[in-house]
Amino acid sequence: MFRFIQLFLIAFSLTTAVGSYAQRDTVFWFAAPDVSSGVGQTPVMLRFQTYAQPATITVSQPANGAFVPLTLTMSTFSSDSLNLSSLIAQIESPAGNAVSNNGIKISSTGLINAVYEVNAPNNKESFSLKGSKPWEQISTLRFKSFGIIQRQLLQPILE
Repeated sequence: MFRFIQLFLIAFSLTTAVGSYAQRDTVFWFAAPDVSSGVGQTPVMLRFQTYAQPATITVSQPANGAFVPLTLTMSTFSSDSLNLSSLIAQIESPAGNAVSNNGIKISSTGLINAVYEVNAPNNKESFSLKGSKPWEQISTLRFKSFGIIQRQLLQPILE
């Protein structure tokens, strides 16, 4: 019985994960957090996965003119990485609640999945980057709810 439950949970998790498209996109924006150098902050990697179409991926910092864009060409259904350890000073955000020019833009010619990963021996972190689809859904929901609130507030005034 326990084995059946294990197999059911594995099958369920595999079939439900397929329907999520929030992490598949052609454009990602990310502000790398400042990681404590005392516990380790390198190596830092950007990991990519392609799907049914090949992709040419460009990593840039539009607000930083000194940053040289990185390019990676990938075939279908493959994975690859870019090591950003040598660029850690340029990509890490210097402080919280401050505007900086360290935002990373990842653009691709095909649908990809992107992950920012800190893989230090004593400090491992992984950030799964989200594409634009969740933001479109959130802005649509906010607009709809605002419209409802707006109608409820203005209706008595207009009558």
